[in-house]
Amino acid sequence: MIFASQTLREFFPERLTMWPPYSPDLSPIESVWATMANMLRSEFEHPRTKDEMAARISDAWRVCTRPEAVRGHYDRVYNRMCKSHANGGTNSMH
Repeated sequence: MIFASQTLREFFPERLTMWPPYSPDLSPIESVWATMANMLRSEFEHPRTKDEMAARISDAWRVCTRPEAVRGHYDRVYNRMCKSHANGGTNSMH
């Protein structure tokens, strides 16, 4: 199924691609969340207080939102979109 308005379908018929309806692998923010989760899991000790947890989350967010990290998230999503397009719009199977 193509998720586009009638106007878009008429204006860009050759450019529309079949995308999976639920595509977290095609969302940059999902890449950020996965990276942050991996960073937080890699800590040797669990936080003992809410303040420690908040500090670790803030640190992970700072790392994940640096310009070079943001570019990496978008590059991963772009590569997955290319794979999905090559698969006819199915999951990119990353």
